Amino acid sequence: FKILLDQELDLFPSLHIPKLDMTKVEEAVELLKKSKRPLIISGAGVIRSGAADELYEFATKNNIPVTSSLLGLGGFPGDNKLFLGMGGVHGSIATNIIIQEADFVLAVGTRLDNRLTCDTEGFLDQAKVVHILTLRKIKK
Repeated sequence: FKILLDQELDLFPSLHIPKLDMTKVEEAVELLKKSKRPLIISGAGVIRSGAADELYEFATKNNIPVTSSLLGLGGFPGDNKLFLGMGGVHGSIATNIIIQEADFVLAVGTRLDNRLTCDTEGFLDQAKVVHILTLRKIKK
């Protein structure tokens, strides 16, 4: 085959990145500390942004179970004792019960779309939710 284009393409347009509000970060940390049943929902953004190692370190250091969206599979090791498998319509009943019983959810790199939420009516109403937008990997 013949290579027609040999350059790196930026498929994700530049996004406005707001300045990090440390009071919001501190508030999220306090909510996590007070929680009894925390949970991390991991999505494809974890993989796309290259944040899988940071997710692993955070989850294991804090002993927080992790579930994944379909496109987020691989962002957290599937053989780790903290991994619950997928949630939502493609997930297990047990994982979906754990999602609905969580009192704090850290949603990382996931859109929380309808394949995960099934029905947004009542989804995570019982939990404090911190949603982290992940961006593309930054070149170092």
